[in-house]
Formats: sequence, structure tokens, C-alpha cells
Amino acid sequence: MNPLSRNALVGYLAATFTAGVVAGGFAAWSAAPKAPQRPPRDNTPMSKRMLETFTRELALGTNQVEQFRPIMEDTDREMSEIHRESGRRMKEAFEKCNSRMLPILDDGQKEKLTAFQKKMEKRFSERRRPPGPPPEGSPGTHTHGAPPRSEPPAQ
Repeated sequence: MNPLSRNALVGYLAATFTAGVVAGGFAAWSAAPKAPQRPPRDNTPMSKRMLETFTRELALGTNQVEQFRPIMEDTDREMSEIHRESGRRMKEAFEKCNSRMLPILDDGQKEKLTAFQKKMEKRFSERRRPPGPPPEGSPGTHTHGAPPRSEPPAQ
């Protein structure tokens, strides 16, 4: 066997080995279990979940449960208002950010920014609202204080 054919044979074997490693790695990666998706959000009113938890953890009696119920409902309403206010404040901060960024961008970049914001809003709204209507009487019908996004102001 001449040295050229020996080098060619070694090269072919090395290439075959490398191709096998790459193919095996790809097969292992594609067959690997994927991270589980989050379970659907529980739309049970927070006051009901809190009351159930306290009843179970503190072994509340019937009379105590009835006394706790209005406390939990008041807390639920207060927390929802805090959440809505937080959403409003975040929206204002993003709008302020946009108004400061837009003068720096050219028209093409402004279009890309608008498209990016729409994509992120869609992704966010899909994460915060499970498919289908919320259960009857659920306070989970609010949209976290975030009204629909308006288009960035024209410059």
C-alpha cells in the first residue's frame, strides 16, 4: 500500500467517524425529552384557593372558614387592584421607553420595532390567558391592567 492510499484511507475513516459522531449527537439531541410545558393556569379565584389552603393547613372550623371568607375576598380584590396598577405603570414605562427610542431609529428600524413589539405582546398574552373563557364569576378576567398596545407615535 503506497503512502497516498494509506493517508486517504485514514482520512476516509476519520471522516466516517466524524460523520457518525455528528449524526449520533443529532439523533440523541432530537430524541431527548423536551422540557415540559407549564400546566394551564388555574382560573379559580385566588380568595377561594387561599381559603382552601388555610382551611387545610390550619384545620379551620366551619365558623372560622365563614369568618375568613370575607377577609380572603377583600384581599383578592386588593391584590387584583395592585396587579392592575402595576400593569398600568409597566405600560407607561414601556411607552416612555418607546418615545425616547423612536427618534433614534430610521423608518425601517421603526417598522422592525413595531413588528417586534406585536410579536412580544402576542407571546405575553398567550402566556397570561389560557385558551377558552374563564370560569363563571372568576376575577381572573382582568388583563393585568394592560390595555391593548397602541402603535408607537409617528415621528
